[in-house]
Formats: sequence, C-alpha cells, structure tokens
Amino acid sequence: MGERGRSLPVFLLALGLLLAGGLLSVVVGINTYIPRLLLVSGLAALVWGLVRLGPTLLLMFVRMRQVAEPGPAVTWLLLGLILVLGAVGLEARQLRFDLTARGLQSLSATSRAALREVHRPIRLVGVFDENTPEREHAGDALRIYAATSHQLTTEMIDPEKQPDIARSYRINFRDGILVQADSVREVVTEIDEEGITSAILRVCDPRRPVVAILEGHGETDPKRSSFTRLRENIARDGFKWRFLRLGEYADVPEDVRVILIPGPEIPLLPGEVRALGRFLDHGGRLGLFLDPGTDPGLEKVLQERGIAVDGRPLADDGTLTSSVGLGRESIAVQRLGEHEITKGLTSPIILPGATAVGFLPGPAMESSATVILKSARTARPLSARRDSTGRADEASERPTEFPLGVAVQWEIPPAAVPGAVRGGPAAEKPYARLVVIGDSDFLRDSGIELYGNRAFTNRMLGWLGEKEFLLRFPLADRSGTPLRVTRRGLQALYLLAGLMLPLAWLGGGVAVWVRRR
Repeated sequence: MGERGRSLPVFLLALGLLLAGGLLSVVVGINTYIPRLLLVSGLAALVWGLVRLGPTLLLMFVRMRQVAEPGPAVTWLLLGLILVLGAVGLEARQLRFDLTARGLQSLSATSRAALREVHRPIRLVGVFDENTPEREHAGDALRIYAATSHQLTTEMIDPEKQPDIARSYRINFRDGILVQADSVREVVTEIDEEGITSAILRVCDPRRPVVAILEGHGETDPKRSSFTRLRENIARDGFKWRFLRLGEYADVPEDVRVILIPGPEIPLLPGEVRALGRFLDHGGRLGLFLDPGTDPGLEKVLQERGIAVDGRPLADDGTLTSSVGLGRESIAVQRLGEHEITKGLTSPIILPGATAVGFLPGPAMESSATVILKSARTARPLSARRDSTGRADEASERPTEFPLGVAVQWEIPPAAVPGAVRGGPAAEKPYARLVVIGDSDFLRDSGIELYGNRAFTNRMLGWLGEKEFLLRFPLADRSGTPLRVTRRGLQALYLLAGLMLPLAWLGGGVAVWVRRR
C-alpha cells in the first residue's frame, strides 16, 4: 500500500504537467519551448509512475481476469485488431467525405476530369514556414488533391528547419508549391485550384516547350561569357533548348515556344524583326535582354507594346550595391514588382551593367504590364540625355529610381493560335508574353550564379514557357455562415477531447482503485 501511495503523487504530477503543457500550447503555440518541455516532462512522469506500479497493475489485471464472468474475449480481441489495422490503413491512405452542402472540401468537376487524364506519378511539395496561415491553407489543398488522385503524392516542408530536403528538391523560393513529374517542374505561387490543376497538366504534357537562344548578332561571341549554365538550367527544368539563326528561316520554327535574345551587339535584320513580330502575334513568348549602348533594331516592336529602352549605362552608389562589392555599375536589385516571376524571391538580383527599361506614357494596347525590377533611388545614369540640338539635360543625371525590367502579357485572337499548341487534356489560353531586361550578363556563366540570379532566371523562363489552359472553374459558393475554427481552437478541442478527458478518467479511476485497495 505504501508503494501505491507513493506512486499516486507521481500520476497527479504527470496529469498536472500534461494539462499545463496542453493549455499553454493553445496560448503560445505547440512549437514553443516551454509547452514542449511541460509535455515531455509529463510523459516522463507518467512512464515513471507506470514503471513503479508495474507489479501492482499486473496483479490488478490478473485479478480482473480471475473474477470476470466468461465472455466473448476472443471476439473482442479480433475486433480490436481489425480496428487497429483499419486505423493504420486509413492513415496510409486517407478517405475523405465532403459533407458540406457547397462542396467546399472537394475539387470541382473540372479538376476531377483533368486529374483522370493523369497517368504518371506527380509530386506536390508545399514550401512554407511553420505556424503561418498560408501553410494551413496549402496543406488543406494538398490533402484534397492527394485524396482525389492516387497518382499524386504530397509533402509539406519548412526550408528553414529542413534545409537538406529543400536542397534535394532544388527549392529556392518560399510560400509556394513545387509540382514535379520526373525532371519537369512547375512552381505555383497562387494557391488556388486553378493554379494547381493547371500546373499538374503542364508537367504532364509530353510536348515540352522548346526554348531557342538567338545567335548571329554577337550574342554568342567567343570573347563573351557563354550560356552553358543557362542551357543546363533550361534542360533541368524540363524544357528543350536550341540555338536559332532566325535569318535562315522565313518564320520562327513551329516547335519553338520561347525565344531568348541575350545581348545582341548589332541590329537584327528587317526580315528577322518581322518574323519576331508575327511570332508574338501568334502567341509566342519572347525574352529580350539588352545591354547599354546597343541597338537591336526592335524599337518598333517594343513601342507597339508600350516599352522604352533608355540605353545609357547606370551606376549605383547605394548601400546594397556597395555591399555586393562588384563595383558601382553592377546594380544590385531588391525592389521587385508584384508579378508571378518575382513572387517569393528573397535574394538580390545582380545586373552587371544595366540600362533602364520602362513603359511609355499611356497604354499602348490592351495588356497586363508590370515593372518587375527597380533600382534603388541612389542609381544614376553615367551620361546625360541630349535633345535634338545636342544640348545635355543635366536633370537626367540625377539619382532616382529606374525601372530595369518589364513583363507584358496580352491576349490574342484564338484563331491566331497555331494548331501545334492545342490539344491535350484542355485547350490553351491564347496569350503572348514578353519580358525585357536592361542587361544580358546576368544570364551568362559569369553572372548567373550571383546571389538570386539563378532563381530569377528560372522563374522568368517558367513564366515565359508555361501554358495556361482554358479550364472553367465554378465560382466557390461562400454564402451562409460557415463555422470558422482557428488553428488554436482546433488544438484546444483536440487537447480537451483527445488528451485531458481520457487522462482525467484514467487518473480518477486509478485514484479510486488505489483508495479502495
């Protein structure tokens, strides 16, 4: 009796520690230090008490077996075993039943029909910091997708706490979902059904986009740094690549979806300019990367899209560029516009010799146009702008913020889309896209590994090469007054129903039994 009496305070201590740790975790979060310490201490005290009471508990169970009336013990044991196996099976492959009247916990018929066409394994990796609302929202979306198709496997990681896993997936972004099929990758930053389903369809498309690097105008001059690592990036992300001498063709080849023009030193031929104009008119994707003091002969094409290139070299004596240590003309950029290309990028982008690229006053056409790169307010041109008489405008040399890169998207008539880009599980949206950056050296081997240049390049290529499908998603019915439970509320319900009540019953039962003994 003395041994049992000494064990009772241990059980009460364990119960108190567990209750305190559970309540504190609801207030400050389960991942903080003190709640974890209290819960671990409570579990340790509980195990210690069970060890001390081991002989007594064994005697109690033996005595219960002796005085118990005969019954279907084997049946109950088999039923318990079946329930345990069923729980293990449901944990491995969960079943979801959407009992909401508006279908809020299931995918739309559009996504279900698209996922039925998926016949290869797809991995969805959510990249979010712990304890963020976005992580909870993305986790719910991933669980719904995993329950809809057996071809989809999901994972959620925190790149700060799991850097090895993040490196294995080559993750260089935050607050997004990586969609990967073999070597083909897509990054989804808008966590909604349309974005995730479209990304799944893109990585499943066997006709991967061809990215052509234009040459013949000094782009690949042996005296300049090469594009070896850029080509490796293109292939690693699931695209095909080729060099293109556009002057040898009447039009851009049909298999080419994206054309990169990195730093031409001489103007393109008039026939090449016209071919590029037709390429954009038919939904092509063009990336133009211009160095200061060069004239690619594309002024008319750019003006039609409302884009202007300054052409003067820039320098920056600001703190960020100076801290990089590559010289005042290697502009460090951390002021990013709101766009799919830049969302989630955190490292500075280095432009080793840049010129300003912005928009002309007033819209030139119906389009979606965004300045994606901006210099610091300490940037200034290295030469003054001159008027028609040759007089220098001294005000144009003052330090100010300069746009350094733009992204434009516009819709084209569906009839203009070549048949080569149609078909598959869904038709493609008829969009053309254009990116213009006032530097080309950040794409070369000498610059692509600098800070955030590789991540920015990958996101830019992904945006230029991606397909958007004509999927009709119904608008979610958010009417009524749905029950809203926060994460802490769910933790409180779990601790109350799953931990506190069972422990209270257990503690009370043990106390009554010890007292009666």
